[in-house]
Amino acid sequence: IIDAVKNSPQAQLPPKVLALVHQWMEPPDGNQPSSEERIEAESHLWTLSLNRARSQVAPQHWQIFDAYAIQGLSSKEVAKLFNTSHFNVRLIAHRMKKMVRQTYNQLLKEEIHLP
Repeated sequence: IIDAVKNSPQAQLPPKVLALVHQWMEPPDGNQPSSEERIEAESHLWTLSLNRARSQVAPQHWQIFDAYAIQGLSSKEVAKLFNTSHFNVRLIAHRMKKMVRQTYNQLLKEEIHLP
C-alpha cells in the first residue's frame, strides 16, 4: 500500500472531498466568487495539504480519518471497523483536520506558485 501511494501520481481531489475540506476552514472574509484559476490553485493546495498530513501520521490513523471525515461513516461504525472507541475516532479526525488546516495555511504563506 505504501509503495502504491508513493509511486502514484498526485491526482486532483474529487469535488465531494474538496467541498468537505472547504468546510474545515473558517469562512472567507468576503463573499467574492472565485475564478477558475483560484479554484484550481486551492484544489492543488488542499491535495498537497492532505498528502503531507497523510505522510506525517500512522497509516491506521489516516485510514480512520479517511473513513470518518472523507467517506462519511459514523464514528461508531469506524470505531467498530478499527477496534477502537468512537471518541478516539473523533479525536483522530479533529487532529487530522487541524494538521491539514495548518499545512494549508503554511502553503499559502509560502506563496507557492502553481505550474
